[in-house]
This record gives sequence, C-alpha cells and structure tokens, in this order.
Amino acid sequence: ARFDAFSREALASDAMASAEAMSHATTMDLRPRMSEIAAPVLLVLGEWPNVDSSARDETMWAQLERCPRRTRVTIPAPAHFPMIERAEDFADALERFLTEEVF
Repeated sequence: ARFDAFSREALASDAMASAEAMSHATTMDLRPRMSEIAAPVLLVLGEWPNVDSSARDETMWAQLERCPRRTRVTIPAPAHFPMIERAEDFADALERFLTEEVF
C-alpha cells in the first residue's frame, strides 16, 4: 500500500528512458571507486524458490567489499525487482536500514 503509487509510476515510466538507465547500470564498472562511498550502502537481494542464488549473492556482496559501510538484506519469494514485486517488504527493509544506519 505504501508504494502502490510508486509501483504504478515505475511501471508506467518511459520505456526508452528505463532501457537507457538499465543499460548504463549494467555496463558501467564503478567497482574501483567503491571505497569512495562514505554513505551506508544497502544491497537488497531477491530470493527465488528452487534456485540456488548463493553464488550470485556472494558475487554481488563481494563487489561491495570496498564500501566501508555495507548491509545485505534478502527478500524471500519471487523477487526479480523486489522494490516493485515485494514493495512492502522492500519498504520495511529500507526503513530498518535507514533507521539503523543513517539516523
């Protein structure tokens, strides 16, 4: 309910802009600069039933090893885009992270 409006807007957004953003997100390698991130970093992973994603999860976690303040959360159930598909769980995880790490 909290993020219903956000989900609707995200799903209705400009397809070309979304594709361009996804392209940049998947082709830019900023790992060498991770140590420059001073803010806390939250990695949210979606859990897929009947799929062992531990190698993927560990790879993504390792890519953040240079971040001085990192936290990992896994959201259960099918969640390729947990911020949309599991919006309430995502909001809860984000709220906990912000409360514990930022404030």
